[in-house]
Amino acid sequence: RYKLFFLDRDNANNKSFVKSIFGKDLEYLEIHNIKKKFNFLNNNSLVAFAHSSMGFQCLSIFKKIISFNFPKYNFYFSKKIKKSGIFWCDFDNYKMIEKKIFKILSYKQLKWQEELSRYSNEILVYDGDNKTKKNIIKNILN
Repeated sequence: RYKLFFLDRDNANNKSFVKSIFGKDLEYLEIHNIKKKFNFLNNNSLVAFAHSSMGFQCLSIFKKIISFNFPKYNFYFSKKIKKSGIFWCDFDNYKMIEKKIFKILSYKQLKWQEELSRYSNEILVYDGDNKTKKNIIKNILN
């Protein structure tokens, strides 16, 4: 059995809306410290999101994720993509969502990284120490 959390955006309050849908099956969280947010996300088995740069940051470190309406909010992706894929689907079909979540959770981490690498480089590349950004700034200053 899995526990469901909803981590809201800063300065947003979707608690009553989310609780009206999920009731007691969901724990609503407000975490304002960015390090604590990522720590929380890293310590959970799956991150689900609709249109969230934090969700895509989880993708860049190969966290198991599921994105709802990814093609609709396709700000990051240059290719035309299918309505449903390895880590995305619409959120209007519960059975499909459940099936996709269990499939994602069944992936071994190495295989998941292999699958996600097809997408993560185009959407958001992880650069933990901001080496690329630092090199660009260094070159501009020189």
